[in-house]
Amino acid sequence: REVLGEEVSRLELLTALLEEFERLYKALRHGEPIHKEWQKRLETLGRRIRVKMGDSQEEGYAESVDSEGHLFLRRPDESLIELVAGEVTLRT
Repeated sequence: REVLGEEVSRLELLTALLEEFERLYKALRHGEPIHKEWQKRLETLGRRIRVKMGDSQEEGYAESVDSEGHLFLRRPDESLIELVAGEVTLRT
């Protein structure tokens, strides 16, 4: 409602979400790489980020994600690391 400025039917929203999940599930079962669609929508890719993982952190540029959802971060020294989990913050 806040984004659209009008009431949204919960039933219509739920129906749309379930239809999209079904479409993606069918694509996955046929071996289609659905992570490419997700990757296109990620605002972090190509941007400078900080990733906190417990007591440690890494900074660099978000380069890509793989089919498992792992983030590839390009460090300032140009090395590339794979991150499985963490809290991502955009840097300026």
